[in-house]
Amino acid sequence: MSVPPASKPLATKPRAVVIGAGVAGLAAACLMAKDYDVTVLEKNTESGGRVGRLRDGGFLWDTGPSWLLMPDAYKRFYQRMGTTMEAELDLVRLDPAYRVFHEGFDPVDVRSGISEVRALFDTLSPRRR
Repeated sequence: MSVPPASKPLATKPRAVVIGAGVAGLAAACLMAKDYDVTVLEKNTESGGRVGRLRDGGFLWDTGPSWLLMPDAYKRFYQRMGTTMEAELDLVRLDPAYRVFHEGFDPVDVRSGISEVRALFDTLSPRRR
């Protein structure tokens, strides 16, 4: 009777835990998944963080993002994942980008573009009034 050869233990990846399933946490988990066994922990019922949704009374609101900050970081992420930002995201420029409401004041429309934002801030600055 022969004895089966000793089996080699399966190689296991080191473990990593990511706290928070917002954009940064999900990106970190994706990038680490090749070399690590990744677990993502999130306190909310849905992932996405600021890029989430709010449901209430039969209505649905996107909670953001209102601006795409650091587009080069997104482009690098998608490149490292083997694709492009343009292939994965259907971005639509909004004008205004968003509207700010503050009790006792008129709403403020924030437009896209540095010159537009600078002009807005100049009109809101106490020095300019």
